[in-house]
Amino acid sequence: MESFGEKLRATRENLGYSIEQIARDTHIAKRYLIALESEDFSIFPGETYLKGFLQNYAEYLGLDTDEMISIYKNMKIQEQPIPLDQLLDQKTPGRKVPAVLAVTGGVLVAAAIILILVLVNPFAAGGAEEAATGEEKSQEVVYNGQKTSIEAPKGFLIKVPVNNNIAEISVQRISENGISLAYGSTTQDFIIGDAKQIDLDGDGTPEIAISLGPINTFVNRKIALLTLKPPMIAENLIASASDLELVAKGVAKIVSEAVQPSRFTVSVTVIKNCLLVYYLDARDREEKFSYKGDTFTLSADRSADIRCSDGGAIKLSLAGKELDTGRAYDLFAGRVTWIKAEANKYQLVMIPEK
Repeated sequence: MESFGEKLRATRENLGYSIEQIARDTHIAKRYLIALESEDFSIFPGETYLKGFLQNYAEYLGLDTDEMISIYKNMKIQEQPIPLDQLLDQKTPGRKVPAVLAVTGGVLVAAAIILILVLVNPFAAGGAEEAATGEEKSQEVVYNGQKTSIEAPKGFLIKVPVNNNIAEISVQRISENGISLAYGSTTQDFIIGDAKQIDLDGDGTPEIAISLGPINTFVNRKIALLTLKPPMIAENLIASASDLELVAKGVAKIVSEAVQPSRFTVSVTVIKNCLLVYYLDARDREEKFSYKGDTFTLSADRSADIRCSDGGAIKLSLAGKELDTGRAYDLFAGRVTWIKAEANKYQLVMIPEK
C-alpha cells in the first residue's frame, strides 16, 4: 500500500527542506509535520485537522493534494475495526465486585483520563511536550501571503503587512459554531464554513481571505481552525463581451451586486435521481450521481459551472433566490460567475450555457 508519509518525507528531503523551515513557513507545529511523515494519527485532535494539515503540507511541497488525501482515505478504509464482541467483557461466574470498590475504581479511572488529557493535550498551555522542550505555542502569526491553516484560541492575533505597516486581526469571541474577528473599528462575524475577504485599510481592496473550519474544545478552551489565503483579486475579473451582452439582454440573470466580489455558495436540492457535473473555479471536472432527497452545497470564489442530466431533477438557490434550471427532462447547463459591471461594481450572474 502506498505511503503518503514516506512520500512527504522523500519530497521534503529531495527539496532540501528541514522540518523547522516548513513549520515556520506553514505555521504547522513540528510535531504535526513529524506525525504526518510517520503516519501517526493519534496526535491529531480530529480528522478534520489531520486532513487540513496534510493538504497544506502537500501543497507546500508541490504535491497533488487530492492524491495525498485519497491515499490517506484508502489507508483508513483498509483499517479493520476491532469486533464489538472482543471489546465486551464476557460474563464469567465469580464474586461480584463490591459497589464501593466499583465506584472508587470509576472515580480513579475518570481522574486518570482527565490527567492524561491535560498532559497530552496539544492545545493546553504547559502540555507535556511543551514542558519537556520549552516550546510554547505561539499566540500570533504573521501572514506571509501563502495559504496556511492555524489553530486560533480567543485572543489570537493575525498580523498582516499592509502598506509598510502591520495590521492586526484579533480573535475576539469563539462559540460552539462561530467566531468574531476584530480589526480597526470593525468586527466581522463568521460561522463554520464561512469564507470572507477582509479589507484592512479601507481602500476597497481586500488584503487577506479567511475561512472558518471546525471549532473544538480542549480543557474548557475553544480552538478554531482558520485558513488564511490570498484574496481574490477583483481586477482580474474581466467579463467577456458575450457575457456582458447576455446580461444586457436579460438572458443572464443578475443574482446580486457588490462593491467587492466574495465567495458564494449554491444550495442544491435533488428532486429525483440524476447525474450532476460541475467545475468550481475552473478546477477539475467533478461528477456526482445524486439521489432524490439529497441536499448539498457548492462553493466557489469566482465561478461555478453546473450541469445536470435533467433540469427538472434539481433545485438551485443562491443568496435566497431560486435559479432557473430549465424544463424537466432537458439537459441543464449554467454558469454562476462574478463579472465586473463598472468601476467598483461587480455582479454575480447566472449565465445559461449551451
